[in-house]
This record gives sequence, C-alpha cells and structure tokens, in this order.
Amino acid sequence: MALQQADVVISTLAVPQHLEQFKIIKAMKEAGNIKEDVAAYTVKASTDSRVANRVIIYRPTGNITSQLDLIALWEKKTCRTLKRSHVPEDEIIKLSENLPFPENIPVAILHNIFIKGDQMSFELTEDDLEASKLYPDHKYTSVDNLLDICLVDPPKPKLAAFA
Repeated sequence: MALQQADVVISTLAVPQHLEQFKIIKAMKEAGNIKEDVAAYTVKASTDSRVANRVIIYRPTGNITSQLDLIALWEKKTCRTLKRSHVPEDEIIKLSENLPFPENIPVAILHNIFIKGDQMSFELTEDDLEASKLYPDHKYTSVDNLLDICLVDPPKPKLAAFA
C-alpha cells in the first residue's frame, strides 16, 4: 500500500469533499502511520522530533474569529452590508437528526463548528502543542491581512474534481 511508504500525508479538501478525508484517514490507520498537519507549519513539523506521533493544534493568535466577526470585518473593509439569513439552531439540529445518512453529516459538522464552536471552545494545556508557539519565527498571514489581499489582488476561483 502506498500510504505505508509515506511519512507525511497532507490533505486539504473543502466542504463537501472534506468527507473524503475519512477514507484517507482510515487507510492511514490501517497502514499504521498517522500525522495530521496544515501547510507551512506542517512542513516544519514533518521534520521536528518534538512533534513525532503527537497532535498539533493550530490556533495562531489573532486568527481565532467567529463567523459573525469575520463577516463584520469584511463589511467594514468593503463598506458594504451583506445580506444575512438567520437559521435558528433548532432548525439545524432538526436537519441533522432528520436527514438520511450521509446527508446529515455536513449539517452536523456545520452545527458543531459554527454554532457550538467546539473546534475552539476548549482550553489548551501545557502539554498541548500549538503550532504558532512551536514555531514563533514563522510569520503566518492573519485573517485580517488575508481579507486585505482579497480586496487588492483577489485569487482566481479554483475548482476541484474527484474521479
């Protein structure tokens, strides 16, 4: 199996393709070599003995923002007000409970991330490895700066396809 020979597997997929990562993770577990990381920090971590067989948490200071804060920041930068549609949490929960599998998975994930905030609502301990603290010399691009880039020189839209 090809994954048995790999030291690092980097998988970055957008919704809804991100669910395909479960197949990759399963194959990695079967191969017995798991490391899960992101972009520049991932490259650094792939050769860092301090992180061998450990999970790295990515929480760069200043890049922890809510969806509403992100929208407000974009509105401020563009001097435009975006149209918002509020969907009550109860409706999201009912959808995740009533939609058939696997259609309910993206709804449950969106509820977990954007409403409950479970991706960020826990405290780090001194034993946790946080990427920006491991590599303080790496200057990551803040959310605020990324929005500036999108205003001045927006990236071209990309398409992804799976065979």
